[in-house]
Amino acid sequence: MTNDDYATYTAHFGDTTGSLEVSRVAAGYPNALNFEVFCENGAASFHQDTPSQIRLYLHDDEPGKNGYRTVNLGGDHPYVAGGLPIDVSGVGFGQNEGFAFQARAFLEEVAGIDEAKSLPRNASLDEGVHNMEILAAVAGVGRGQRNEGDPMILGVYNAVLHDRPLEDALKVIGGLGLNGIEINSGGFLPPTHIPNIDDIVASPAAAKAYLARFEGTGVEIAGLNCNGNPLHPNKAIAAKHAEDVRRSIRAAAALGQNRVVTMSGLPGGEPGATHPNWIVNAWNSAALDVLDYQWEIAATFWSEIDQFAKDHGVKVALELHPQNIVFNTRDIRKLVELTGATHVGVEMDASHLFWQQADPVAVVAGTRLADLPRRRQGHPDQHRERQAQRRPGQRLPPAVARTSRG
Repeated sequence: MTNDDYATYTAHFGDTTGSLEVSRVAAGYPNALNFEVFCENGAASFHQDTPSQIRLYLHDDEPGKNGYRTVNLGGDHPYVAGGLPIDVSGVGFGQNEGFAFQARAFLEEVAGIDEAKSLPRNASLDEGVHNMEILAAVAGVGRGQRNEGDPMILGVYNAVLHDRPLEDALKVIGGLGLNGIEINSGGFLPPTHIPNIDDIVASPAAAKAYLARFEGTGVEIAGLNCNGNPLHPNKAIAAKHAEDVRRSIRAAAALGQNRVVTMSGLPGGEPGATHPNWIVNAWNSAALDVLDYQWEIAATFWSEIDQFAKDHGVKVALELHPQNIVFNTRDIRKLVELTGATHVGVEMDASHLFWQQADPVAVVAGTRLADLPRRRQGHPDQHRERQAQRRPGQRLPPAVARTSRG
């Protein structure tokens, strides 16, 4: 057997929330299918072992006498009316008669009898497929995954709404028909809409209280974003932005999120530099020396962050943004190969690609990282070995030349 012995989950039905529970090992229920519905004016329950009855409770019954009553189903009730051998209220029927009812409904549909004059239609193949999609979605949620059939989250990076409180920002986003917000959590910009991020990391109660602010808004968190330069040659800037990345990963884990967006960063061109140095297209050995120096810094940092993210069950998504050492498909593949990263990938922001005149579809195809060979960053002597192997004035071959087109 490959199905679970027991499962339970919560689902939304329009404006209603319900919990579903299934078990194949619960004793005393050989073939049970039970429903309980609690509504504004009362409640009702159905049990498959007594299919001709429902139990009904109404709030407006006379005080002192109200309680659940048993209602026998029959010819006076929708769905079963007209489909029973003895179509009279109060007579009752069993589970096996339900199969006869189903067979008659099927034959009437095959015979082409108008739906208004026949029994209610049986479930369609499309409804069966939808049921399987729901089961697949439940299984995926249990693994912490979004599924292919899940609705796409359409949202906004909240920096454009930093001029107003979170609640007002959520109203704007919801009013536009969007359902997601990517929250800035540090880096170049302050965590305006998550100012208590340290409390959220430290306290489950604080994390729960923060998530409660989204309830009923129709907008959900679609990841944290701490874009910055953790590789900046200014050690103070690098340290702050690097710590913001780590803090954002901790906060994401505390909030039940599994994505943190950031940038790879860009080092200086040599020890003692004060400004980042972006080599777009290296054509001489001096530029190649700069790139070797920068990649060594980048690989060391991102190897550490990859392990940190893995430890917290979070994946880091790098923006392919110009003026970073990783800004195109080849660069992210190189970073993954150097570090052996399994929890560092790409945030596919098409605007950055349009800026570089890159084809987003081609970029998506070029950033498939699952089958890449991976090797962890080695000893610094590797850097000196690569330097010794290069001939003076050697240029990168055309196949690997860096270009702003990615």
